[in-house]
Amino acid sequence: MPNSAPYERFRYLQVTMHDSIALVAMLDPVDEHFLTQAHPMHTELRDIFPALAADPSVAAAILTGTGDRFFAGPGVEDTEALLTSSFAAGAKQMLEARQICNQMLEFSKPLVAALNGSAIGMGCQLAFLCDFAIGAKGIRIQDTHVRLGLPAGDGGTMMWPMLVGMARARSMLLRAHPIMADEAKELGLLADVVDAERLNEASIALARKLIQLPRFAYSATKLALNQWMRMGAMFSSDMAMGLELAAFAGPEFRTAISAASGMPKDRPPTP
Repeated sequence: MPNSAPYERFRYLQVTMHDSIALVAMLDPVDEHFLTQAHPMHTELRDIFPALAADPSVAAAILTGTGDRFFAGPGVEDTEALLTSSFAAGAKQMLEARQICNQMLEFSKPLVAALNGSAIGMGCQLAFLCDFAIGAKGIRIQDTHVRLGLPAGDGGTMMWPMLVGMARARSMLLRAHPIMADEAKELGLLADVVDAERLNEASIALARKLIQLPRFAYSATKLALNQWMRMGAMFSSDMAMGLELAAFAGPEFRTAISAASGMPKDRPPTP
């Protein structure tokens, strides 16, 4: 059964157990409660990893989306509401983005991303702060912050230079150049690319292999590797997040949001 205790409190994350593997699906709700907060899924993503870590019945976790969307980032309505709300609402969103990164880096159990849709903006961080990622055919990986008039403050400046090198990171962040699924596999970003209907099966199979490895050795090595990400965060993330928060009130972002208001509502831009 999805969202059994202790996960009943999560409204925007659906947890389904497959033996000892927790499949966490990020939902894409559209309701008045969702649009009156600074993206409440941020809060739930921050809180889900400590809950999974403390649950003795969970040996590994898989993070995925629903339908053909991996992560439903703040859309046009959410962002316009954020612009007209208090400074504290924007600050809360940025702080929670940093807390999500911290919780993912501290999560010692095997963690797999199942990319059922494209990873855009913060979706990239959610995907590639996981230990391994498997993608559905045809997805793309892209950070669109700069094109939306925002500094890339969700963790991209911390993560991409380490994963793909500084030259490719510049291309991805400054010019929003995408990486398609097959190229991402060649680069080592994706462990595999499969048909969409096989994605959950392949991700669960990978998680089962990971939990067969010596547990302490796996967890300790993973946490030590994540220290490199922490070092990147120390050098750039706080600065980038602070500048992104400042840019919320800037003319370039407001112009981009105004232009984006004419886009189809089912495919809003994702910072």
